[in-house]
Amino acid sequence: MDMPIMESDAPEGFEEVTESDPLAEKWASRLDKALKHYDHFFKRCRHNRKIVDGFNWKEDPDGDSFISRRANLIQGTITTLLPTIYARNPEIEVRPCHGDQGKLFAFTLEKVINRLLEDAHLKVRAKGAVRAALTTSIGCLKVCWQETEPSPIIRQKIEDTQDNLDHVAGLLATMSDPQKIHQQEAAQEELKQTMAALQEQAEISTGYGIVVDRVMCDNLLIDPAVQNFEDYASAGWIAQVIPMKRSEAEEKFRKKLGSAQRYRPDFGLPENSSTRIASGKPGNTGAATGEDDQICIFEIWDKASQRVYTMAEGCKWWLREPYSPVGVGER
Repeated sequence: MDMPIMESDAPEGFEEVTESDPLAEKWASRLDKALKHYDHFFKRCRHNRKIVDGFNWKEDPDGDSFISRRANLIQGTITTLLPTIYARNPEIEVRPCHGDQGKLFAFTLEKVINRLLEDAHLKVRAKGAVRAALTTSIGCLKVCWQETEPSPIIRQKIEDTQDNLDHVAGLLATMSDPQKIHQQEAAQEELKQTMAALQEQAEISTGYGIVVDRVMCDNLLIDPAVQNFEDYASAGWIAQVIPMKRSEAEEKFRKKLGSAQRYRPDFGLPENSSTRIASGKPGNTGAATGEDDQICIFEIWDKASQRVYTMAEGCKWWLREPYSPVGVGER
């Protein structure tokens, strides 16, 4: 089945998908049902945040009605409770099981783990999750081990710059006008400096470590077959909703996303407004006309197939090939 693709101002070279994927269509329907299932809970989360915030964003900030309560006791209680629940980073100790055997390795492991958790900003993320739990009843953290290689975008730019260098070198070989040769040599030197900068960026972007992200509870979809959040580990699937600029998503996945559904930030919307995702309100379902338009990416972790699927709202095909995580832990 062919799928209509809207016009997109993505740069040339991005793949334009013209056919939908049957499995992606199945997942799009499944996600839509899950969004409707959690709609009431998401509205309640938005209501709770509004109460804790204590501001009426529809009113004039200079007016008396902008502050809904003279004394926000709920926010004050949460602020008081937060440091008693989570105050500092955990101190991890590693000790050998048999005497001094492996003592040096244990010491190294202890230092590395504590440093990785600090670099991952665990304290900031954890305090945000605790505050979210006190506000909406659920706080979520997503912890992954990430190994990054040079960005494919930087690689592409390096290749394009090299092509330009070769082109300039070819022009220099055929020129006889000294003034034009000087101009081309200046352009060639500028291209060389650009390539050197890109190569340095590629080296910096290579690394590994623990990544800790706080996920808003209304940006987390759990298989509706699970009745209680506490049983999420036995869910058939879990999907994370990731708001992202359309231009950023197109650069990341190298695909044109003109048909992706457009979203706008959810500031000051009433609790009974029609939203399927509390952090974003569906706007026009047509083409996303600006590169700064926000769209939503679904990252789906499926337990049955042991695969991770990635798709954009409104696009019934995969943004990247489904893959299986490496080194998954056990529960």
